[in-house]
Amino acid sequence: MWLASGNLKEGRVKEYIAWLNKNEKLLKEHAPKGMNYHGTYMYVLGFGRFDVMTAWEMKDYGDFDTFRNWDDEVWDRLAAEQQDFFIQSMGEAVLLRDINDVVLVEPKKPKRSKK
Repeated sequence: MWLASGNLKEGRVKEYIAWLNKNEKLLKEHAPKGMNYHGTYMYVLGFGRFDVMTAWEMKDYGDFDTFRNWDDEVWDRLAAEQQDFFIQSMGEAVLLRDINDVVLVEPKKPKRSKK
């Protein structure tokens, strides 16, 4: 799960919500191959450092390359319009994987000497 958070420009919250409600279906339909839009959420009651978080499910790290190279006119328009609502360089993204899908590399335990 890719969670991208950001802050909206002052005075644009209602406008962004209206834009999102109008375009959410298109975001789902024109999303890059491998990306599944799960929704956009607002931080409330002072919890969190940001205004908004968008959740995307991606099954493979290679989906980020598809995302980077995605060539869809509608997607490009939506991305440009959406970026205009946000304060540039005021965001954060995290990448989560299901706990059973994580590859672990743990250090080997030292051999104990017999006394």
